Order: sequence, then C-alpha cells, then structure tokens
Amino acid sequence: CIRDRSYTYQQDPATNYESEDEGTYQIFKVFSILLVMIVVGVLVNYYVNFCRVWNTRIGRHKNFFFFSTYFIFCTFLFIFTGSLTVYNNDGNRVLIVISVTNMYIFFLQYFYGPSIEGIKESNEFQRYERERLYKQYELSLIH
Repeated sequence: CIRDRSYTYQQDPATNYESEDEGTYQIFKVFSILLVMIVVGVLVNYYVNFCRVWNTRIGRHKNFFFFSTYFIFCTFLFIFTGSLTVYNNDGNRVLIVISVTNMYIFFLQYFYGPSIEGIKESNEFQRYERERLYKQYELSLIH
C-alpha cells in the first residue's frame, strides 16, 4: 500500500531520536537540561544583581532590562509551544516569532544607537582630527 510507505515526520530520525539510540538520547537530554539550568541560573544571578543597583541605572539600561526580559520570556514561550519547530504547520506562530525577534532587534538598535550628546562629541572629535591632520599635512609640505 502506498500509504504505508509514505513519509511521516514521526519516522524521521532527525525528529524522533528515541527510536535510534536510547542511551545517547538520554545522555544528551540530561546534558541539555543541565546546560539550560546553568544558563537560567546565570540569568537569575544577573537579574538579582541588576535589581540591587536599580536606582543607580540610567533609563536606557532600565528599558534594556525590561525588553531583554520580555524577549527571553517570549523565546521560552515559543520553545515550549513548539513555534520554533521545523514541522510547524501554523503560519501565524512563525510570523509572531519573526515579528517579536524583529522588534527586539529594532530596540537593540535604538538602545545602542548614539545619543545626541554622543553625536555632538563625535562631530567635535572629527573636527579636531581634521584640523590636526591638516596642520600635519601643512608641516610636511614645509619640510
């Protein structure tokens, strides 16, 4: 029967690791869980330390903290709901993942972009460098 020989993703060894090698699968499963626990522990440590000095942080750092927390929460939510799987047939979940990621990248560009004071300082430094190079060029012409 053709239906019996048809391809299903449950039979794919790239998605069903338990059928091929149970021991290796369990070792990597435990290793992955330990790695995730270490990463979550480090993140919790960073968050606790950041909250201790909350009043000394500028607004840009506070906003970055909120949006990073939001993005990490959304990433875990996407992983646990299966939105990042290869065989996801639900297009709206994929578009939500892409839009949340794009929003986070947009905010990273905003947070790491130069402020007005930084642009003014950069322009003053460039003007100073141009004048210095011009004077150096004039001196080289004289000698």
